[in-house]
Amino acid sequence: MKNPVFLIIMCAVLLVAIAGLAISSARLVGLF
Repeated sequence: MKNPVFLIIMCAVLLVAIAGLAISSARLVGLF
């Protein structure tokens, strides 16, 4: 089962997760 929409959603979720980790780490570095 190869669904282009599913692949796009997975890529979007991965990008959001990476962005969230980057923002969280940036906030931690800013606090410390």
